[in-house]
Amino acid sequence: MSVVLIVDDNTPLAEDLAEILADAGHRTETACSGEDAIRRVLRGGIDILVLDLRMPGMGGIEALRRLRQTGVSVPAIAMTAFADEATKVHGIEAGIRAVLDKPVDYARLETLINQIAA
Repeated sequence: MSVVLIVDDNTPLAEDLAEILADAGHRTETACSGEDAIRRVLRGGIDILVLDLRMPGMGGIEALRRLRQTGVSVPAIAMTAFADEATKVHGIEAGIRAVLDKPVDYARLETLINQIAA
């Protein structure tokens, strides 16, 4: 069973996604910022990240870049309400496997997580 960390400054959204993924059989945790995500991932036990790209302070791309600099290679999926093509390209270059538009298509997110976890 995968442990999925959902990172979004919109706490109700992160909690909703966590609940939906938990109902699908995943263990979930939430974080409310890029900085919180880094701290949590570095403690270990996270298999997949679901990151919001735009958050106050450190966004998802920067958090992932910093994790990569420490040698952490946890797979990541991004979500954003501001998915222009340049943002998607920057995300893919940083190692994000897919960028989903908000509102998030839950079935697509679950499919991606299942593919990564397989």
